[in-house]
Amino acid sequence: MDDATRLKEEGNALFKIGQFAGAAGKYTQAEQLAPDNPVYPSNLSAAFYELGEYQQTVQAIMRAECKASTADTSFLARLSTRLAKTLSHGVRGGNITAEVVDSILPIIDKLRSLPIDSSPDFTKSWAIWEYTQGEMQGMKEKESAARRRLAELAPFKKSLDDSIPFFTIGHDIPMSIVNDWGLDPDPLLPSQLTTDSLPHLALLFGGVGDGRHAYGSIIGLHKTYLSLGKRQKSSFRVHLTLLDIQPTALARDLVILLLLNQLTDKPITELQRAEIMATAVYTFAGVLMPYYCYNRFQKVVQDLLQTLRDGKPSLPPWLHIVKSSIPGIVKSLNHWKSKISTKTVEGMLANHDRDSNETSARAEAHIACPDISSTYSTQLAQRRKEERDGWLEFLNETPDEKIIAKMEGEDGLPTKCPGRDRPRERTQWLSKARELMADVLLESERRTGGIKELSREIQWYEEAKVYVPPPILRKMHHPAFEKVWPYMRDGRQPTIQCVLSLNQIPGHVKSDWKPNPSLFVRLQSQYNYEHRNPNRVHYQDARHDSPAYEEKGYPDMHLDPFRHIRDIHSFCARFSLMDKINGDHPSFHICSTFFEAVVNGLIDIKHRMTLEILHGELAKEMVKMKQGVDTERPVKFPRRYTRVWLSNIPDYTHGLFYTALYIVPVLQENGQVCGNCVLNPGVWSSGEEFCHTYTLLTTKELPHFLGCRALSVNPFGRIILTPETQLPRRHEDRPSHEQLNFWLSRCLLAIIRPGQPLPGPVAIRYPNNLVAFINLMIHLHSVGFPGHWLSSFIDSVLSNKLVTGAVPYLGRFPIPVTEQSRSVTNRKLNLHPWLLDFENILTMVSAALPFPVSLPDLFPKSVDDFGLYQVQVSMHMFNQHTAALSIEDCVLSLMFLPSGNTRSDEVARRIEDIVEGRFLPKEGDIYFITSIDTFDMYGGVIRWRMSKARANKMKREGWSMGAYRFDVREEVIQQIPASWWNCIDKRK
Repeated sequence: MDDATRLKEEGNALFKIGQFAGAAGKYTQAEQLAPDNPVYPSNLSAAFYELGEYQQTVQAIMRAECKASTADTSFLARLSTRLAKTLSHGVRGGNITAEVVDSILPIIDKLRSLPIDSSPDFTKSWAIWEYTQGEMQGMKEKESAARRRLAELAPFKKSLDDSIPFFTIGHDIPMSIVNDWGLDPDPLLPSQLTTDSLPHLALLFGGVGDGRHAYGSIIGLHKTYLSLGKRQKSSFRVHLTLLDIQPTALARDLVILLLLNQLTDKPITELQRAEIMATAVYTFAGVLMPYYCYNRFQKVVQDLLQTLRDGKPSLPPWLHIVKSSIPGIVKSLNHWKSKISTKTVEGMLANHDRDSNETSARAEAHIACPDISSTYSTQLAQRRKEERDGWLEFLNETPDEKIIAKMEGEDGLPTKCPGRDRPRERTQWLSKARELMADVLLESERRTGGIKELSREIQWYEEAKVYVPPPILRKMHHPAFEKVWPYMRDGRQPTIQCVLSLNQIPGHVKSDWKPNPSLFVRLQSQYNYEHRNPNRVHYQDARHDSPAYEEKGYPDMHLDPFRHIRDIHSFCARFSLMDKINGDHPSFHICSTFFEAVVNGLIDIKHRMTLEILHGELAKEMVKMKQGVDTERPVKFPRRYTRVWLSNIPDYTHGLFYTALYIVPVLQENGQVCGNCVLNPGVWSSGEEFCHTYTLLTTKELPHFLGCRALSVNPFGRIILTPETQLPRRHEDRPSHEQLNFWLSRCLLAIIRPGQPLPGPVAIRYPNNLVAFINLMIHLHSVGFPGHWLSSFIDSVLSNKLVTGAVPYLGRFPIPVTEQSRSVTNRKLNLHPWLLDFENILTMVSAALPFPVSLPDLFPKSVDDFGLYQVQVSMHMFNQHTAALSIEDCVLSLMFLPSGNTRSDEVARRIEDIVEGRFLPKEGDIYFITSIDTFDMYGGVIRWRMSKARANKMKREGWSMGAYRFDVREEVIQQIPASWWNCIDKRK
């Protein structure tokens, strides 16, 4: 055996075990030793093809073709088929340009027109290339349109309620995301503060909510700016994107920002300044606000409405509202302007009562939940024990006489302290007294956050339901407050005049204070309901289309009114913004100190800062940026961010999968995205379990599959991802084709047949639909997986020929890490029931895919062939059990059944049997759609997209539509005949 042949055989052995790079090396050496033998460049082209090196594949094919005998038609047919596939994938993936194609057209035509008996693979491969080649003319326009459609497709299943929640008060301690990172000191790297990088600082707040982190970051940016040298300061530029799906949240943030802007450069009196600051403080933190603040609030609303209606917003130069965001914000502003005047203080306060012990009781119930992980419950119990032990240690050093004076007569100690002549009983009494006192002090500390200055104001708030204004405002606007508060503040015995004034306070609050307008949300849905979450708005007994809504609709503000005050104080203390809290008006002083620091930051850096207001769903907006179709944003705005803060948005949007797929791709080099887990921290036993449940990967596998690294995955703390430094991944750093297919099979099964979520504090949201799966396939191409790997997987799904050993996880969430390697003997899955969903998605977005997909012949050829279908439904059609379950969880899929005896309730219970081919195995027996357009139980509307030809066929054959929820595996509505379906829209 000569050396070239030996090298070829060694290459073949490596090729068979998937070591394509090693095989390519052997084939290259063989070709060098025997340059006239066409087999070696042919084999080399096969190795390059498997590596996704399509340009080198074409070059090797050309060399092989030149050396091949025209009589060896079998050899040439293999080259021809490989060339067609390579061209299709290379052109669609951007690896092969039109110029390259033009330069080799003679060889393309020669291999295409070989006089051979063509195989199905040959015919199909050249058909795909001819389609791809035909699309090259005008490809950019088609691709751009498809990318826009892709960005508009929601990646989540629907819930029963279609309204957008409004989280009025944030739950995080404010931070500056350039200095903190989940409350841990973690300033930007020196490499991000060089003269080259300073002009490109970009921060994104995904789910900005009440804006606390944006305000904190302005303070932190100011601090960072002041620390820079002269040359660095001249380079400093920063862009902040404030994004939220709820336009009312953005409108509220805008009002506060414009109020603070009034304090930056206008000469105003001390009283005017105090009133403007009070308006910002009470808008941000208060349930009620004084009438003069209400008037100033409405003046800002009116001015902002006028500005936005002019078409050319005359906003401060540093503030930009994206054009597409204006309509939603205007509707919220109009709601505050015209719909809030009839709201009363009494109505507001009726929704602002809470037992002071309720928070503790809920915490105890949380710990007692049987599904809470032992790791979490142990941590909580240990933390509570340490806090209590600290107080006991302090009390054990406190003289007995002080304990006796404080605790005699208290509940739990019915008798007086025994005298010294009864030492045993005295010791027992004092021990119990100290135990009880430790509990009292611990509860007090929880209420005040250890801020002793708040203790008197908490007592005041129980009477007045408002924060104490500063002296300048009390004297001018609140004389009754000025007569009462000093006595409460100082703990003095009240005078008769004080008692009389105290009786006047409720009347003063009712007459001279107003509900905080910014807490009221315009209803997007036909109906809003009572949310159990205390921080979410709900409207009791109210429909937006009935007079009762404006009469009775009030936000649910059953919350601790001092929690966010404590949170703001924590930030102020961490940034050394105050030496001492002013006990005369502690809450106001804490908040005004925070906002004064924001004002100071605006004064110094507003000429070097752009603050962008962007209304939209985070994943959709990130897809637009990544795909280059965010045309409403100015070209100069960043599409890559230094840091992104998500809060706990991923709790509701598929966790780390969501973050890795949608957020990491818009990070700068060394950029980071951080969030926390608030919805269900107690359910996780470890960060690995957290990662695996959402991604079906370990943290070590994230770089290889999803192209990102986990810097921290702590469900009890920070969750931080950063891009992998080298993308696309090198072939030696990515999983094998078989490993990819196995994982993709698991991901697909987890969408169409997820596990079982648990209720309450251990609920895990698992909302991905098949749009998310297509987004994943696109992302994997950018990670470095060859296009033909991805294309072949989708082809196997569309042709219903997927064979895999992967199995769906059917147990209760979270998914154990041990599930990662569980498999069965390879078998063919029945995925035809989801073909309709893939048809809807792929026909819309196939031009946006970076690899070709062979769509079935029956698929529509154009987006014009689709219609938006709607049915009107009523409440009595829904399963009664459904209304008793969570209507906010994204768990719904539609099912389409032919006429016959198949019951939709049985289908809902047997999805896994359908997948495994044990139930309804015949193609065309049933179809499912996970990507629903609208599902609004209370509004009585269901909408979905479908090809008009398919819908008409179903109508002729008497099909019906139903819906089921995967969490409880049951139908939610009775079957709706196709005769009810109306095509209401023909838009693309």
